[in-house]
Amino acid sequence: SYFPPGENVWSITAVHQFLFGDTEIYSNNTRGFNTDLVDVPPISPDKPSDPVHVEFYSYTTDLMNFEIETQSLNLILWPCMTWHDPRLMWNASEFDGTNQIDVQPDRIWAPDLTLLNSADGNIGPDTRDQTAINIYSNGVVKWCPFLNMKIMCPMAMYYFPFDYQTCMVKL
Repeated sequence: SYFPPGENVWSITAVHQFLFGDTEIYSNNTRGFNTDLVDVPPISPDKPSDPVHVEFYSYTTDLMNFEIETQSLNLILWPCMTWHDPRLMWNASEFDGTNQIDVQPDRIWAPDLTLLNSADGNIGPDTRDQTAINIYSNGVVKWCPFLNMKIMCPMAMYYFPFDYQTCMVKL
């Protein structure tokens, strides 16, 4: 398994024990672990009715295929989401300076991704077990899953091959 440079495996294991009540860093085993971390979004103790603020940005890394007949586009996308979860905070100095750990997405709450303009009926790309989530000691959580998707992209090809097209990814 991968550990950040300079990080002590025992310190990372201790942070996992502190947050999740287990020592299996890359495990799907949820025995002895608070399932509220998975099922319940982080709530501000000061304003429990406030929604979770998620910062979102995305990179398109590859346009795989465009199908003229179905007006659909296959592409690879890296959406990145960042939010704050106060339940996942720890004092790094108490854990040998460990200020970041990685966990599998099924271990904590993460925003749902729904593709609204899917061309193949897959409205919820299966990303939950593909890319680790980074958790920082200040409670900041960052997740950048890899998505391979097929979207609807209606075209107006009046000036082909000299026209420009815009395809929207609606997440």
